[in-house]
Amino acid sequence: MVLICFVMIFLALEALCLAMDRHARQLAEASLTPSARRLSRYAGWLLLGLSVWPAITMWGLSIGISVWFGLLTVASILLALALSYRPRWIGASLIAGLFARRLPATGGKER
Repeated sequence: MVLICFVMIFLALEALCLAMDRHARQLAEASLTPSARRLSRYAGWLLLGLSVWPAITMWGLSIGISVWFGLLTVASILLALALSYRPRWIGASLIAGLFARRLPATGGKER
């Protein structure tokens, strides 16, 4: 359950990053359309809201929310470090491809 919660949080934060133009260019090597950015923002907030549910069902309300905030902190630190060091390792280009309905061309270059 902890892993499910962590993955949901991390994917939600990735989707919220893709809603920002600068991070979308950094992660997907292309800007998303305004409708795709809006969809990414809504999906990120929805997934972030739903990610608290596994923690609450496993530990109860008070401990579950505390664990969720701890996982949120760890996921945001890992995402910030990955964005500054190796943004292509995150895999957000797949998520961007889902929102843009196409996979961006990477050209086989590793940064």
